[in-house]
Amino acid sequence: MNTSVNNKSILFQVIGELTRDELQFQICEWKLLIETKRYLEVKATNGMVKRIYKEKINVVIGDTKYYADGHLSCSAFCREEDISTIKKAIVKQLKHQIAAFMTDLTINQSAFSKNDY
Repeated sequence: MNTSVNNKSILFQVIGELTRDELQFQICEWKLLIETKRYLEVKATNGMVKRIYKEKINVVIGDTKYYADGHLSCSAFCREEDISTIKKAIVKQLKHQIAAFMTDLTINQSAFSKNDY
């Protein structure tokens, strides 16, 4: 899914947040400040500047460090034409995270059947 930005002046950050039984997407516009061979420096509308390595464009990153209160989150930076593809990839990643948590919980639950608690 990696692609170059090709001197586009705008990147979009797509954030997918799953909270309990609700999936919401946020799409944030970032302005390109500097482009080098290795990375892009982009600025959010709120003034924050971020460095994004080119190989991370169109790559979904899990933002949730640990599972708490039914909240999971993933995000990716992309061009405007890739937003719908990234949304699908975020849903796939969130489903994968849930499956991994469920597997771990099933293994943990089996510990109770091994012992008399």
